[in-house]
Amino acid sequence: MTTLRALPELISLKGKRALITGSAAGIGKAIAYRFAEAGADLELVDIDDERLAATKKELEGFGTEVSVHQTDISSQENIDKLWERLSGDGPDVLVNNRSYAVVLQRVGLTAEHAEHAEISWIFSAPSAFSAVNKF
Repeated sequence: MTTLRALPELISLKGKRALITGSAAGIGKAIAYRFAEAGADLELVDIDDERLAATKKELEGFGTEVSVHQTDISSQENIDKLWERLSGDGPDVLVNNRSYAVVLQRVGLTAEHAEHAEISWIFSAPSAFSAVNKF
């Protein structure tokens, strides 16, 4: 059986900043853990302020800088405000992991609709394009 090496032995992200959307729970939080483990400073973005604060507290144990931004990035206006808060100092890495479940609810679609890639693309793409445009 092969022994896996720890992530910091494989890659170092020290001195890099990663902005991760949807980072208060689930896959986004797992991504944030791995980036912190590799030494990256983090800009965590999520709509859930309480979970975001808890995630920040957990990740600070890695010794990296962790900033949180309670933001609903489903609108261009909120993305613009987020970038203003970053003071023009954009991240080195952008991970767009925004959940579209809230958007689906707002337009009257169900979780069953979300299983279709086309719908996932329609609702995830606008925030991704907006964020990448700022990047």
